[in-house]
Amino acid sequence: MNRPPKKDPRAAESRSLHQGRRTPVFYIRLGNALNRGGFPRRAVAAYDQALKQVPGSRTALRNRALTLLGMGRIDEAARTLHRVAELASGDGQIHFEIGILLYRQGRLKQAAVHLQQAACLGPYHGRAWKRLGDVLKLMGEAGRALQAYQHATKYLPGQAAVYYSLGTTLNALGRRKEAAGQLTRALKLNPHHASARYLLCALQGHTPPRAPNAYVRRLFDRYAVRFDRHMRGPLAYKVPARLAKELARRRGGRRIYRNGLDLGCGTGLTGEVLRPWTRRLTGVDISPAMLAEARSKKIYDRLACQDIVIFLDKAAEHFDLIVAADVLIYIGDIQPLFAAASRRLSPAGRLMVSTEATRCHPFRLRCTGRFAHHPGYVSDLAAKAGFEIEKKRRLAIRQEHDRMVHGDLFIFARKPNRLPCPGAFDRFLNNL
Repeated sequence: MNRPPKKDPRAAESRSLHQGRRTPVFYIRLGNALNRGGFPRRAVAAYDQALKQVPGSRTALRNRALTLLGMGRIDEAARTLHRVAELASGDGQIHFEIGILLYRQGRLKQAAVHLQQAACLGPYHGRAWKRLGDVLKLMGEAGRALQAYQHATKYLPGQAAVYYSLGTTLNALGRRKEAAGQLTRALKLNPHHASARYLLCALQGHTPPRAPNAYVRRLFDRYAVRFDRHMRGPLAYKVPARLAKELARRRGGRRIYRNGLDLGCGTGLTGEVLRPWTRRLTGVDISPAMLAEARSKKIYDRLACQDIVIFLDKAAEHFDLIVAADVLIYIGDIQPLFAAASRRLSPAGRLMVSTEATRCHPFRLRCTGRFAHHPGYVSDLAAKAGFEIEKKRRLAIRQEHDRMVHGDLFIFARKPNRLPCPGAFDRFLNNL
């Protein structure tokens, strides 16, 4: 007796999807599947089909917004989530997601409002308080940020990141001893937290050779959304203006640097000054968020997300202008940087660097987490790397806590080759 073939339930489900009514649930599930398969544009189209049938579908709107966010279409994602918030004003999850989107747009005040609502409504109490603290800190409201982080510790008692943020905020408020205690607690929870260890060294008077890449990347990824406004506004950042004056004095309006390199380019504040003086300009930075801001300005011919010393070691080309503005403040031992720059600088090139100044030789790590260098140490290392000082100027770098931070601007050229050329040396030997 022949038995009937077994039915494949997956095939039956597939036929039902194709033959049955294509409901909003069908299109939402299709969008989710397309998302998992790596087809976000088609996923958005599927969610749009669901919304045609049920314009108020919170699931379709939310999934559409998160997909747009993953595609980098932040403004459109925010508009979609606002529609969800209108439908569910008491949903803490939606307010949390809107707050994150507004933060990424740089709209910090609006982000703080939604994150505050999310923290009160739940279910994201701890995460919302933590993010609210991050936003308030960027807004310059360290006192309120401290309160937000303290709330976060109640809901996230085992997360080292919360105690690290608490420690950095206390440090910004000048409460060094309390800051050290919170950073110590973060290290107990996560002994591999390099940023907490580094900042704790700064507070305890120890001086490591340089800041960890993770510390610098995290600092500037969070700072990118308001970096330009903060540097040009409250901090009154002076280094790019001084560089512009020096370039104008040296070159008299002629575009003669063929290949320029902006080390630690950030959002492009220095690049804006260098661009008129270079035919080709490359920017290097370790923070993806800062590079995204720089890319939007269309200043650079090339951008690289990499450690600056590693970039110089691996580069195949030479540069006739290398600039490191406000970069050495995150590198104590600058010998590897000078050695790498010497290999990549063309014979007639110029190296320009700025430093924060200190009387402590060779360098010291300040409580701010930034290095200050003795001018003599910088000059000695430059000489060992084959440079000579063409110009050195004392300058006010930025405003900090109602006082100016002072430093030095160095312009280095290669030392002239004082040995006779090979042909002349051979003639000299023949004449002996």
